[in-house]
Amino acid sequence: MSFERTLQGQQNRSLFYDVDFIVYTEGGDIEREKFVSFDAAFWKAVFRALRPDLKCKFLPRGSKINLISYIEDIKRGVLLNTIVAIDRDYDEFYGNLYESNFVIYTYGYSYENDIYDEKIVVDTFLSLCPSLHEEDNISHEVNEFISNFVVDSRFFSYADFLAFSIGQKVIDRDKLGQYIDHKTDHLLPKLNSNEIRKAVRVAALSTGRRRVPRGTMKRIDIPRFSVGHFYELFVFKIIFYLHKKYSDTQKLTKDSIRSHSIQMFSIFLRDMDSEVVRYYNRVMGAI
Repeated sequence: MSFERTLQGQQNRSLFYDVDFIVYTEGGDIEREKFVSFDAAFWKAVFRALRPDLKCKFLPRGSKINLISYIEDIKRGVLLNTIVAIDRDYDEFYGNLYESNFVIYTYGYSYENDIYDEKIVVDTFLSLCPSLHEEDNISHEVNEFISNFVVDSRFFSYADFLAFSIGQKVIDRDKLGQYIDHKTDHLLPKLNSNEIRKAVRVAALSTGRRRVPRGTMKRIDIPRFSVGHFYELFVFKIIFYLHKKYSDTQKLTKDSIRSHSIQMFSIFLRDMDSEVVRYYNRVMGAI
């Protein structure tokens, strides 16, 4: 049964699934019979942690642009029992956030930025590698790696943020591996400064003489507003490095790390007090 063709069909979707809300998310490939959406898994974990009283059906709809029509219908008040959960990206800086209790954003650039808090990175690794005993060492090393990421990537992230204002990108989302300074998982993870400088130069040349307005991104905004997949890749490198150094458990996969981090984040939401936790409690409580 297709509900996409008419507004009435969309309205009836929650009745069909016998839920309080239909929650549309990013991720997945709606043209395939089988697909994976970690965005949907993330939002499901958030709802279960903070609003277990709500019955929801989570439906991925691919890219963010596919969700805009739902948002417009929600704002016009013609689409009820519907929530759209999306990445914040740079929308906050450019005044592009949709104001509605039923349009909810990630705290950071994307859900990846939220689930890889330093404490969650440590707890995820310790959980995946239970034979480990050097917890203090792990916490120290993770803190050092992420602190270095903040320093080394700030200019890169700021340049990408500025380029966005004129419809361009500095960070190539399809070739993120080139910005990490090694090809194997047992070396210290660090950014490739040569590739970063090259990417910034290429972007600067492509803008010509067009003026790029100054933005407001600061060092404190990293890694919260780093490109999500870029930051996630660096976190993967951290965990792979620590696994090689400290553990003899089976080889980890990116999907297992991502899935486990989402579940650790749901625990984090229930048990910890931080700015990101307060944010999610606020937006989820407003539904």
